[in-house]
Amino acid sequence: MNSLIEQTTAHYDATNYKTALKTGLFDFQNARNWYRDVTGGDMHRDLVLQFIEAQALMLTPIAPHWSDHIWREVLQRVFLT
Repeated sequence: MNSLIEQTTAHYDATNYKTALKTGLFDFQNARNWYRDVTGGDMHRDLVLQFIEAQALMLTPIAPHWSDHIWREVLQRVFLT
């Protein structure tokens, strides 16, 4: 998971937004789907919340309103930093 986060950050730093979207959304979702399949759908709650948090943060530059909604309503956090 950290590798995808690092890759996404590197793509943002290089202003490769299309590639950042690929690693930050699509590849990250594929990693989650693999985890779900391996566990037979019995995913650990804390890990799923960590996934949601990381994805919201990674997508903030591209989808700030969606990320803010996830941060406040789903994760029930006060500020997106």
